[in-house]
Amino acid sequence: TTFLNNAPAPNVTLPLHDGTRLALADLWKDHVVVLFFYPRDDSVVCTKEACAFRDSFEKFVEAGATVVGVSGDSSEKHEGFASRNRLPFLLASDADLFLYTSDAA
Repeated sequence: TTFLNNAPAPNVTLPLHDGTRLALADLWKDHVVVLFFYPRDDSVVCTKEACAFRDSFEKFVEAGATVVGVSGDSSEKHEGFASRNRLPFLLASDADLFLYTSDAA
């Protein structure tokens, strides 16, 4: 189970937009995971990026991948962002920017 640069997946649990929590290391055990990072919900560029993942989502699923978008915004803000843009994948809140500053990244 490796993260970026062949480092082990970080042992971090992040809140999701649907009110649940995601343990990244556990998810990595059973799935190919595509993490994409974006700075802020609802900005023009970040919305385009998230919608591009949405538009390609079925291809990721067919390849057996789980898609997770990550930003420092709250899970509550993610909930509205996901709803407004019909995002079918998980959005995780990395409020402490742990993944952004991780040695694995």
